[in-house]
Amino acid sequence: MSITATGTYSGEVLEAFITKAAVGNDTVDKGLIKVQSGIQHKYILPRLQVGNIIQDRSATPSSSVGEFTINERELEPKDFMVYTEFNPRDLESFWKFAQPTGNLVFRTLDPQVQVALVGELMKELNRYLGEAIWHGALDNTGVTGTPANGVALGDAALGLSKFDGLTWNILNDFKNGAAGEKPLKAGSTPLTTTTEVLAGLNDVFNLIPKSLRGKSGLKIILDWELFDLYDQALIESNFKHADYTETNIQRFRGIQIVPTNGAPAQTIVTAVANTGLDSNLWMGIDYVNDADVLQVEKLQANSELYFFKMLMKADTVVAKPSELVFHTTYLLA
Repeated sequence: MSITATGTYSGEVLEAFITKAAVGNDTVDKGLIKVQSGIQHKYILPRLQVGNIIQDRSATPSSSVGEFTINERELEPKDFMVYTEFNPRDLESFWKFAQPTGNLVFRTLDPQVQVALVGELMKELNRYLGEAIWHGALDNTGVTGTPANGVALGDAALGLSKFDGLTWNILNDFKNGAAGEKPLKAGSTPLTTTTEVLAGLNDVFNLIPKSLRGKSGLKIILDWELFDLYDQALIESNFKHADYTETNIQRFRGIQIVPTNGAPAQTIVTAVANTGLDSNLWMGIDYVNDADVLQVEKLQANSELYFFKMLMKADTVVAKPSELVFHTTYLLA
């Protein structure tokens, strides 16, 4: 990493860098996923299901009816890291507060500079995680289907292959899952108009298992482009027209709609999505504060360079694929 200067400001009044607003990790920030920490190797999600237990009345039952079925899903976080080097002397021509202090050999990096640079690194990591939760492992797996807006589902340039994301897990479970364990696919046609979005949402709604209807935490997750089309559809509706100065209520047939940065384009996902144990969407990490622990030190004793270093582990899983409904243009080849 190098510090590239493009400004010419030479004053000494400004006390902090002006930074660009960044998209965060909506999936976590909006409570759409259960984050399980403390996983150094593997975490097992045991799932319990009871079969038919009803039989005719008998004074002395002669047979047992019904069985408990226990199976499992796994979270196995994969290692990745943040590491970048820079020379603090690149900041000498900027604001006074940013200038390293002390004799040349012993100059130290001003804490305000550390805060500014670390803050930007954290925002970028947060943005990456928000993308990777949904897009992880899709840039090298033979996923086909490109949305109408031309945005690729997986982008190798973003390095989104560090761990498996939710979309990959959904597509893989749909293609390779055992009978009764597959997610429910509502459709694959592009959703580019208000009419198509309404039809897609209806198709998704009609596939939701009755056992999930009205369940607390059931949500419809989509990106902002699809939500804007849905919002426009409500504005144009004769019966659900809202004030043009306000965004319409984010619900569809009683289910909360959550527009989410990082969600894949041309895709609707409906599942119980929250921070509790009943969430269908899970993310596993090592320690809960790994994303906040950043090492900032000199590269070595005889160097002017500094480095930032952060170690991370992450993975995602759909706990109960058969209780998730999705609509997407993407397929796993």
